[in-house]
Amino acid sequence: MAVLAERNRARPGAQTRCQVARSSRVADLAAALGEWHWLGAVAVALVVAVAGCQSSASIDGLVFACTRNSDCRAGHVCVAKVCRAPGSLGDTGALGDSAADGAGSDLLGDSSADGEVAAQLDTAGDSAGDGLGDAPGDGLADAAETAADAGTDVSEDADPAEAGPPDAIEDQGADTEDAATDATAADGDAVDAQADAAEVGDQGPQPPKCPGDPGCACAGDGECSTGKCVDYGDEKLCAASCKATPCDAEHTCSDGAIAGQPLCLPRLVALCSPCKVDADCSANGLTGHCVDMGAGGSYCGANCQGSDCPAGYSCAQAKGVGGESITQCVPTAGTCSCSAWAIAKKATTACAKSTSAGTCKGERSCEVAGLSACSAQVAEAELCDGADNDCDSQTDEDFSLPSKTGPLSVGAACKAIGACGFGSVECASGGKSVLCSSAPGGSASAAKAEKCNGLDDDCDGLTDEDFTFKGLFIGDPCTGQGACGSGAVECGSDATAVCSSNPGGSADASIAEICNNKDDDCDGETDEVCVDADKDGFCTGSVAVTAACKVCQAAGDCDDNSAAVNPGTADQCNAVDDDCDGQTDNPKGQSGILSQPCYDGTLGTAGVGKCKAGSQQCTAGKWGGCSGQVVPGSELCGSGGDEDCDGATDEDCAVTIAPGSYHVGCMPQWASCASDSQPDFPYPLQGFSIEASEVSVAAYKVCVDAKVCEAPGTASGCNWGVSGREDHPVNCVNLQQAQSYCSWRYPGSGQLPSEIEWQAAGQPGPCAALGVMPPQPCMVSGITPYSNGTAQADCSNANLASCGGTTVPAAGTLYAPKQMAHLVGNVAEWTRTSWTTYPVQPNSQEPTTGQQRVVMGGSYATPANQAYSWSRQSVSATTSLPTIGFRCRTK
Repeated sequence: MAVLAERNRARPGAQTRCQVARSSRVADLAAALGEWHWLGAVAVALVVAVAGCQSSASIDGLVFACTRNSDCRAGHVCVAKVCRAPGSLGDTGALGDSAADGAGSDLLGDSSADGEVAAQLDTAGDSAGDGLGDAPGDGLADAAETAADAGTDVSEDADPAEAGPPDAIEDQGADTEDAATDATAADGDAVDAQADAAEVGDQGPQPPKCPGDPGCACAGDGECSTGKCVDYGDEKLCAASCKATPCDAEHTCSDGAIAGQPLCLPRLVALCSPCKVDADCSANGLTGHCVDMGAGGSYCGANCQGSDCPAGYSCAQAKGVGGESITQCVPTAGTCSCSAWAIAKKATTACAKSTSAGTCKGERSCEVAGLSACSAQVAEAELCDGADNDCDSQTDEDFSLPSKTGPLSVGAACKAIGACGFGSVECASGGKSVLCSSAPGGSASAAKAEKCNGLDDDCDGLTDEDFTFKGLFIGDPCTGQGACGSGAVECGSDATAVCSSNPGGSADASIAEICNNKDDDCDGETDEVCVDADKDGFCTGSVAVTAACKVCQAAGDCDDNSAAVNPGTADQCNAVDDDCDGQTDNPKGQSGILSQPCYDGTLGTAGVGKCKAGSQQCTAGKWGGCSGQVVPGSELCGSGGDEDCDGATDEDCAVTIAPGSYHVGCMPQWASCASDSQPDFPYPLQGFSIEASEVSVAAYKVCVDAKVCEAPGTASGCNWGVSGREDHPVNCVNLQQAQSYCSWRYPGSGQLPSEIEWQAAGQPGPCAALGVMPPQPCMVSGITPYSNGTAQADCSNANLASCGGTTVPAAGTLYAPKQMAHLVGNVAEWTRTSWTTYPVQPNSQEPTTGQQRVVMGGSYATPANQAYSWSRQSVSATTSLPTIGFRCRTK
């Protein structure tokens, strides 16, 4: 705000602004006064005692100079052309006496000796009333002037037009007072001057110690000795206490203690700042009022009483933004502008613009460039454009669409004419009218090109207006073609105008063409189908065979150039309408697609066991694949079905292992043996039988359905419940679930194999008669245990980590010596043997108790270099994993 910015606030610790810049400047001023007499002491004391100022002008480097009292802030006076606080130059101050002057007055002319400058300098005569006793009001006693400058005013500034040395303090002109008058002892001022000169600086206001003292610049409360850093808008200063010293007119004493004491807070910081509510005018914890100043907006006032408003403002009744009447400082003229405080806050006020069309509201805000223009739009006559053009808080209110039920406003439901149907009322292009959104030109126009269909498709109020038959319009009488006779013009099935008696008309009078020399079918030709060019006994078209048409035995031939195409044949899968029924590749006398049975399995197996034929369909003249067939597969032991369709169930599901001595563990010449698979040793076994493949999901489901077995887990990687994996090994089962299945599947003899039995199942046979223990391991070299004739597992003979990362069907890759599937890979398999180290002594019983059990063979996650039939792992009996399944020892 321009007015407020010109005003120098009275701030705590203002000594930092109102004293001589450096002590050397004080000495400069004293020297300029001539001899260092009592007048020099007066000048120095005046400078040091300054407490408040108004102007920022200077005299020879001294800041805050003045020429009259009105130049100073409220409550201060102009003494020696410098603003000072009352009491700073009294009898007990820096320039006062300790007792009353001899004539009842002191050097600066107050009659009560109380330190207040009330009227004239002395009682000897000061007609100007400037407080310093000389008629021109230059602020210096006559005696001092006479001593310093006999012929020229001692208070004049250096002037090229004047002779003599420059004056120390400027005056209006030469002093005409009698030098002898003020220099007498009767006045007592000379005595005061001597005493004052001796007291210069002894008791005057001291400059603040920055940072920390009141009046010092600060960034936060912690930097101030009073504990409060106050915002003045363009700067922050430490607050002064008002506990012992009252605040001046531009401050207010805080109601409660701040930082432990009442403080002087500036009350005019927000003055004239744009606002919307009272809270926008709060600063430093002081609540302000937002004053309504008309169309230009609302601005912050300040509480006031009498004449305590700053220059350019008056204390008057104002209207708050809530309509209340309040007493506030308001500008006496002009408008408010943006202070630094308001710019920093980005202060905003409401504003308005009015025209004959209405009043529009907007905002103004404080920016670096000043108060912005009002953002309100200019009110105009209302248009139909979705905007409130006249600012009456209504949109498109002057526009409506007539209807049978009354005018429809914008947005109301409406129905367009013709076939355009329902929509909503909206503004038409140009903003001068409205239309239904479904009508032509609307945002949801349903208008279409006119068709001959009895509807007003283009919504123009006319129906079928674009269609004629031989120049006749819809509804006109007409004569049909050939033998069809009279009718009326109407819309045909092809959306064109036709005569109703013609073929396809509502009163179709045509019949199949007969060899009778008439245009019976009304197509413009006579007896045109009585020809049998391919000699198949069928004439083209739908001509009836009469005595007049002897060349045909029947009608309806659709291709008179091919004897294989006529109504007497059946469709073949060749994309041709062989039977002339209007369709291709369809069954005789039926609609649909031509199909036939198919079967790709071994001849004679269709219908045996689970095998069945499928079907294939004719598509684009070619037979498709066989769908739905079931061909012979691997027998799923225990599933109860004949999967290989040989008429037998579960045949060859078990392999018999002959009694004898079998090799156990890993021989170093075979592979790099793990420590838990050696030393290798022979072990005698009785004969037994074991399943040739791992137990499948389908087989295990039979046990679950019998409510004997517990369902396996269904975590990621588990096969249970996964469509298409019924023939995969059941996995995610623990030791107890596997044992339960084997006991149920083979009552009285079924159980899990032991570790040594499992290893024996992978060997061609015993190496010696039972009980004979050769000195060396009995496994001979040259054995090829895999079906591809090698002794090394890979993806051609086992399902390992590099082969797909999941299970495959249980009856898969066969192990050569015994034709057993997946002894290595697919899933590792539970045994009943407890984990122990090698060797187990011959004829001793393998341990079958304990939490840790042996799992054999590796899985689909096992690397090829670790895939051997003697590979063993220790697994907790309660574990169920996607990589572990089992097979049963049948007896």
